[in-house]
Amino acid sequence: MFIKLSTIIPKTINRSGMRKTFDAAIVCAQYVKIAPTLIHPEALEHSAAYTYRDGIFTICVINPAWGQKIISCAEAIRTTLNKNLKTENIKKVKIKVMDKINIEMRE
Repeated sequence: MFIKLSTIIPKTINRSGMRKTFDAAIVCAQYVKIAPTLIHPEALEHSAAYTYRDGIFTICVINPAWGQKIISCAEAIRTTLNKNLKTENIKKVKIKVMDKINIEMRE
């Protein structure tokens, strides 16, 4: 008898205690997919997914101007992420201004 991986993987993640980490990684990966079309084609050159914790998704930006641009799209970002992930867990999108955005954060 075969068991679908789509059944095994979520159970394994839950048992290992990695659910929050896995969910955060998925949210951040989705941001990379939607940012160029939802915000601006150059959005990923000036921003990166930073954290997702307790329903709050934080995006870091390189300057306040990009922060304003992204915060103006915050509701669309939240709605699109929840739709793509088939959830209602993302409650808020926040912005954090940082001097430099680490290259690893963008990938």
